[in-house]
Amino acid sequence: MVGVYDFGGGTFDFSVVDTAHGDFRVLATAGDSWLGGDDFDSATAEALANLFWKANNVDLRQRAVEWQQLLFAVERAKRGLSEREETEIHVPEVSRTASGTSDLRARIARGQAERIWRLLIDRTLHTCLQGLTMAGLRPSDLTRVFLSGGTTHIPMVRTALQSYFGTAPVTGVPPDYAVCLGAGVHAAQLEQTQEPTLPRL
Repeated sequence: MVGVYDFGGGTFDFSVVDTAHGDFRVLATAGDSWLGGDDFDSATAEALANLFWKANNVDLRQRAVEWQQLLFAVERAKRGLSEREETEIHVPEVSRTASGTSDLRARIARGQAERIWRLLIDRTLHTCLQGLTMAGLRPSDLTRVFLSGGTTHIPMVRTALQSYFGTAPVTGVPPDYAVCLGAGVHAAQLEQTQEPTLPRL
């Protein structure tokens, strides 16, 4: 019995799969359609916007272009923190006033980001519990948990999963491409084993 932890940019899903007898059978699936890697960016950007507002009396959330620039910078920083303990967020000329322009510069450590992200990761574990409950299983009943989706590159995600399930998560293929590779393999198997649903023209 294995789990598939699929954490993409916009959604999260967890499936319990029976892999006995060389076949795959999905026993339960639970999901959160309003949770994804974008929420990590938004939460971090909110924290930085609050600090910038206190220092400059400018609310970047009320400025569409500048807010989008901040989200892009935060996403780059999030990726960087998957490999480094600290990184810099820089948005040039994010504020323009009569006295001139101001840049947003901030150094953020992985530990600081993890405190912001903790509740989001806890939401995924709650969804995992829902899926396990539907299948009548406990976290310790799974022999492996496979990762899918780019958000699973975040070290804190993997640490939380190992603590929750009692086993290190597995990346059979690059998580970013797991869904499309699986769909391709499944399509090839269908092509080899049965006639297509629609008639050939």
